[in-house]
Amino acid sequence: MISNNIFSTTPQITGAATWSIVSKFGFILNIAESIYGKKDPQYTILGIELSDQGYPQTWFPSAFPNSIIIQITEDCLADLDRAMYQVAHEAIHCLRPHPNINPTVLEEGIATHFAHEYMSTFEHKPQWTASTTQYILAKKCIDLMLDNDNEIIKKLLEKELDFSKITEDMILEVSPEFPRDLAKILTTDFCDDSWIELANKIE
Repeated sequence: MISNNIFSTTPQITGAATWSIVSKFGFILNIAESIYGKKDPQYTILGIELSDQGYPQTWFPSAFPNSIIIQITEDCLADLDRAMYQVAHEAIHCLRPHPNINPTVLEEGIATHFAHEYMSTFEHKPQWTASTTQYILAKKCIDLMLDNDNEIIKKLLEKELDFSKITEDMILEVSPEFPRDLAKILTTDFCDDSWIELANKIE
């Protein structure tokens, strides 16, 4: 008998089955692609696995070039809500993968924003949102970005589909009145902590 966990599913009399994290990921990825464009077809998503690293991530296994595995934390095993939130975030990183290159604040902010919006809109659980400083601030920057121009992400994707290749100049080109200091933060390497103090001050 299959134990009750995020990977288990039960056939229904209608011919359908209950949701697992795998089928939920298919749903989530379709939504992400409808908003941010189709994923890079050069990459294959091999699946979802549990990891004891303590944080979710997209992993590029060296044995399988151009492949991605989504790793989620082991405390997701019996917690589908937690798993969906983590998978929704990582789904954004699966769209235009760039192994060995750190994401920008823009990319991490969009991933955090999307995960929250997915949980709020489709699962009706708005309490699922960022809980660590960097991700809270990255989402804040995206919220400010959309407050300035709610079409700006769509405009930027018409120029460049890879979030982490979007430059400060590109942002100002598609939205000339956009605050330059916010554009600078958004295009900074997420792992470079220099942006955090600036993001704390920006309103």
